[in-house]
Amino acid sequence: MTESQAPSLSATAIGGTAWTTGQAVVNKIAVLVATWAIAFRLSEDDVALASLVTMLTKFFSVLPPLNMGDVLVARGQSFGVFAAAGFRIALRWSLITVIVVALSMPFIALFYDRFPAGALTALLGASLFRIVAEAGQVVPLVTLRMDFRYRTIALVDGVTQLAGSVLCVILAFAGAAAWALVLPVAVVSLAKALAYRFVTGHRQSQPETPSADQVSDLGRSFRDAGGAQYVHSVVDTLPLLMLGRFASEVETGLFAFAFNLAAQANAVLGGQLSGVLQPVLVTMANDVPRQMRAFMRTLRVLSAVVVPLCVCQAVFSENLFHAVFPSRWQPAIPVFAALSISEAFFFAAAPTMAFLRAQGRFRTFLIWQIVHAGLLILALPFVANSYGALGVALLGAVLWAGSLPVAVHVCVRAHGVAWQSVIASFGVPWVTTVPLGGAALLLSRELGCFGLFADAIVLSVIAPMTLMAMLYSVRFVQPEVYAELKGIGKTGLKRVHRFAMRGQAGAAG
Repeated sequence: MTESQAPSLSATAIGGTAWTTGQAVVNKIAVLVATWAIAFRLSEDDVALASLVTMLTKFFSVLPPLNMGDVLVARGQSFGVFAAAGFRIALRWSLITVIVVALSMPFIALFYDRFPAGALTALLGASLFRIVAEAGQVVPLVTLRMDFRYRTIALVDGVTQLAGSVLCVILAFAGAAAWALVLPVAVVSLAKALAYRFVTGHRQSQPETPSADQVSDLGRSFRDAGGAQYVHSVVDTLPLLMLGRFASEVETGLFAFAFNLAAQANAVLGGQLSGVLQPVLVTMANDVPRQMRAFMRTLRVLSAVVVPLCVCQAVFSENLFHAVFPSRWQPAIPVFAALSISEAFFFAAAPTMAFLRAQGRFRTFLIWQIVHAGLLILALPFVANSYGALGVALLGAVLWAGSLPVAVHVCVRAHGVAWQSVIASFGVPWVTTVPLGGAALLLSRELGCFGLFADAIVLSVIAPMTLMAMLYSVRFVQPEVYAELKGIGKTGLKRVHRFAMRGQAGAAG
């Protein structure tokens, strides 16, 4: 693919994201339904133990296998030459991780002495299977990404993740306790590896084979990329790991429950766009200014959507928990609200990481994450011990609000993008979102005296109207972004219409 043929952001990145986001929306709804069902069956201790195991698995995965995918994508259309070597490197490091964690299990159990040692080590052993399964996903998933087959990726991810959510609920109601949250993740990882392999088929071997120096360079790039992603995983896991050590099981469980809920809206957009955006930006490698403009445009569009979503989560958190979840989860309301505000800044992490990876700037990514992790390490033990889950959630919001604008500025400063433009990308949506959110909050509080009926009215009428008003207000503060959002919406509706027409034609046939 030549530069002149390189797909535009609007046509390809947003188009690809439409498929993956559509799949993500369906699965996030399934996750929310599963979370609701599980909330009635699992205790705070069960959620705390399962979440701790998940975070420990991420913490010990120093070189996550899926990061080899980013390294291969960064090599453009020649990635196939390095595919076999990339798989071997990823598999080798995943097996090393399993061995290291297995040997460390007794010490882990001693460190987290608040939790039952037998259950903790057994769950951790089962969770390690996920790392090996992810190594099997690397090459077929890169093949699909580089072919821009996002519809196929969406189908595979949709079916496997939906099955995982169903399995979670079945295990929870069968009395599996923490296993209901840990085992399905490993099963889904294996299912994805097999499905990706099936849909890509058997490819012919490349006429070229990489030299020893090229394989060595591939390994170095993987270590740089994996090291950066590992430090990001440390940043992601430290809050819960520190709570598990310094706070009670209940506080840990409340944080884990609130975090899983708060992250869903952001994951639908930011997380899905990251996998689509990197291959598109790679095709623009010979036109860095264009690459930078695509990145900044993506940032503004995401900000205009994610900030209203996350602010609405915070504003209506009390109504949501009162109407949907058992009373024992009510203490998680302020934690959920604080984490939602944190997510309103965290949305920029996915495109920023994709931009740095597309440029091969893995060491810049690494330095950014080391600084952020260092601040967390200094503050978290005291905050977790003194202020519990809410303090940790507020600390995360403050750090991401400072860290991400700095990281974005580092990405674009060499291309003449001023600080003011970066700050505007984050700050402009708040100009209209905060007043509208404040008015909605006051209205919901006034209706609070009507109990559950008021919560139902707020969630079904006031919350959607508030979100729509926030999104429409973009027209007045960012008209160019509103025009792009409008175009994306029309494209999405056309896709839904075509899909519905095909379904009707199939049914008639």
